[in-house]
Amino acid sequence: MSCLLPAHGLALQPQLPTLGLTASPPPQVDGLLIEYSAAARSPKGALLTCAIGGKLSEGINFADELGRCVIVVGLPYPNKTSPVLVEKMAFLDEKRKANPANLSGAAYYESLCMKAVNQAIGRCIRHRDDHAAIMLVDERYSQDQV
Repeated sequence: MSCLLPAHGLALQPQLPTLGLTASPPPQVDGLLIEYSAAARSPKGALLTCAIGGKLSEGINFADELGRCVIVVGLPYPNKTSPVLVEKMAFLDEKRKANPANLSGAAYYESLCMKAVNQAIGRCIRHRDDHAAIMLVDERYSQDQV
């Protein structure tokens, strides 16, 4: 586990405790989340950084004061050379030849990327009265196919 705190290393903004996570077993994630929750609820707040596709980008609830802003930098495209993905895209392209209404391999690839973005930004808006700022930082978000 890589945990970056002002007392232990790098802080992106000196006034905020900064927490980061790399691959780690669940007990370490739990400890990090407890530490983050306490810091986020403090008067100074906190900044949590994680990678899309990592342990904190899906399936964890950052409702209310635990998540008031999500900044997604870049587009999290999967590895296009993955043998499983190559075969899935080829299969979809072949099906599309028979029926042009079917999803193409390229459209499937784009949808995997946007599903990951939606999962990540959905971590902080968890109920009707919740709110958060969402920042998508990449000029490619302005393209029609994205």
